[in-house]
Amino acid sequence: MPFHPQRNPKGPYRPDINDELLYADMYEDVKAGRVPDPRLVKPPLPPKGGAAAQPDLPPKARKRGGKSKQSGNE
Repeated sequence: MPFHPQRNPKGPYRPDINDELLYADMYEDVKAGRVPDPRLVKPPLPPKGGAAAQPDLPPKARKRGGKSKQSGNE
């Protein structure tokens, strides 16, 4: 019988459609209510335009040693 992804499995385990995308190690904790379901919790979005401007970075230090481009043969 060829594999058909839309058919229901015939074994004893029939996953609920809501449980398909839950990590196996989190299943028991989510079902017991110890941790929130990550599929239902949305992370907060950053505020629009209200973010503080990042400070300017200091200028890069020049590399030491070796010849620089400015000290060519004159």
